[in-house]
Amino acid sequence: MSFMKKIYNLLFLILVFSLISSCLSTKSFDEPKEFSEDIKTSKLDELKPHELNRNGGKEEQLSQTQRQRQTAQLKPPQIQKKRQEERYQEELQRKQRQRQRQEERLQEERLQELQRQRQELQRQQRRQRQIYKLQRNPEEILSSYRLGKGDLISIKVFGEKDFSVKTHLSKEGAISYPFLGELSFAGKTVSQVEKLITRGLKGDYLMNPKVTVTVLEYRQLFVNGEVKNPGGFAFVPGMTVNKAISLAGGFTESASREEIFIISDGNKTGTPLPADLKTYVGPGDILIVKEYQKFFVDGEVRKPGSYVFVPGITVKKAISVAGGFTDRASREEIFIIHKGEEETKSSPINLHSSITPGDIITVKEYKKIFVTGEVKNPGSYDYIAGLTVKKAISIAGGFSVRASRDDIFIVHKGEEETKIPVNLHTEVEPGDIVTVKEYKKIFVNGEVQKPGSYDYIPELTVEKAISIAGGFTQFGSARWSKILILRDGDKTEPVPVSLNTPVHPGDIITVEESIF
Repeated sequence: MSFMKKIYNLLFLILVFSLISSCLSTKSFDEPKEFSEDIKTSKLDELKPHELNRNGGKEEQLSQTQRQRQTAQLKPPQIQKKRQEERYQEELQRKQRQRQRQEERLQEERLQELQRQRQELQRQQRRQRQIYKLQRNPEEILSSYRLGKGDLISIKVFGEKDFSVKTHLSKEGAISYPFLGELSFAGKTVSQVEKLITRGLKGDYLMNPKVTVTVLEYRQLFVNGEVKNPGGFAFVPGMTVNKAISLAGGFTESASREEIFIISDGNKTGTPLPADLKTYVGPGDILIVKEYQKFFVDGEVRKPGSYVFVPGITVKKAISVAGGFTDRASREEIFIIHKGEEETKSSPINLHSSITPGDIITVKEYKKIFVTGEVKNPGSYDYIAGLTVKKAISIAGGFSVRASRDDIFIVHKGEEETKIPVNLHTEVEPGDIVTVKEYKKIFVNGEVQKPGSYDYIPELTVEKAISIAGGFTQFGSARWSKILILRDGDKTEPVPVSLNTPVHPGDIITVEESIF
């Protein structure tokens, strides 16, 4: 018992010692911490105010930067919404500017059209005023007619047959008249001739002569220009321009119905005045029918050639008359050469500009190339400088499954029947047609007598292809060999097929060794 008691006492002492040691260690660690806090506090107290503010400012600046980064990373819905609104406003303003430009362009076109219409109206009014000057009735024409060489006249004196004559005026426009001798009637009207003869006869020969002068045959009128039979024709009172042109055989194919002029007999200035088909003509008048005024349209239009000019016609209308644009026409490259200008002075023009007689309108080809045949996206594409066949095919989506890399041709513009074989590095020109041909070969290898490439034929099957390659070897068998096909351009694994499977150009047929 005493031994056990000693052991318990020993254990108790050990436990007490452990507790005391633990308390001492805790106190020793607490004191440095408090001391360090005191030191930190004392150092802060020793700092000057501006140094304290500077340190605080740095911490504040750092915290602001961190907040900005966090804001940029988080992108809260409010910021995203604001940015969306800003983008929307920018897009809206862009569309408004675009719409404003379109409206300004349309307004300018409308003003040009109004100006063109105003000019055409003024031209028609001037022409009508000039034609009005010629609108004489037949009676006015005959009463104002002045006699000249070639006219056949009749002079009658009432009750006096000896003084009545019928005669032609000489080249000088004179006649020989009884008792009065030679009288000149050139440039005189019938009324003036009657008065002249009356004065000559009155007194010495007759008491109160009553003289009547009548023109039996007027001198010719002349029709020149674009008529089938130009020349001189007998005048008939009441004759119109239309009748005169009919006497001359009618209009030629190039005659202009709008460009008819008359130089009236007695017109001292000899100035041609415009006339229409209903205008009355007089003896000695010179009628001139002009060739219709033309304009020319060439280049990328469906019906290039010359066409009748109509006042006020625009470039757009002229191209429409020529059949419209072709598929290769560029709406942005339309040029015009005015009559009398050199070809090098052609200038670009828009569709709403008016043209003048003799203008040559040229529609340029749109700078495009055409890629056809075995490509993924055949069609037309914009030409760029330095474009090669390889790049053109790439723009068109690349080769199709059946494309032959060895059968590529180019047809240059204007050489539709000439196909030029090319390689992938050949440069393409505007208007070129690049054609990629279909692959026309198949390949047979493996357990066949003559492995290699063979020409593709329509409706070819695997069995026929193996037969063309000499048939199976002793290690191959139609029954026990596995036959595979790899389609040209197919990057997957070959697929098993039967003897009746159709073969396509570019197929690779492999006959594996028989399993027996």
